[in-house]
Amino acid sequence: MTKVTLIPLLLLVILIPACVKEPDYPLAPALSNPSNRINTTQDSTSVSQSIILTCDFTDGDGDIGLTQNDTAAPYDYNFFIDYYEKQEGKFTKVAPDRAPLDTIHFNSRIPIINKDGSKKNVSGEITIENIDVSLRTSDTILLRFYLLDRALNKSNILETGEIIIPRL
Repeated sequence: MTKVTLIPLLLLVILIPACVKEPDYPLAPALSNPSNRINTTQDSTSVSQSIILTCDFTDGDGDIGLTQNDTAAPYDYNFFIDYYEKQEGKFTKVAPDRAPLDTIHFNSRIPIINKDGSKKNVSGEITIENIDVSLRTSDTILLRFYLLDRALNKSNILETGEIIIPRL
């Protein structure tokens, strides 16, 4: 009697995972669920503020990431963040040196996530820390960002929405 009960149970344990289909993501990376928080730090000489940005990602061929040897364009950065400040009621893109400019980004490097190349359809979470906002001239900012994979496929562009940062 125990064998009869055990065999169907074993078959279910073996067959159910085989029926679960792996997700089929597009080849271009996709970003979703952006969130952010303000990080305030203080040392003996100053107080600084930065943003910690987090989002989810998917990629159908698992080719996200840069190695330490990837230093020349187009493989010098793979996560791009544009910084905007609210000025006179509308958001204006601002460069780190405070001059409006269309080509400045707060670029970041996401390391290789699929080191042996065996995984396709990868997903996970990206966190970018220390996006410095200490020198801002507005208390309201916005970040727009996207990801490039190794085939230079560009993800969708996401934005944080308004981030209100208290003055120190």
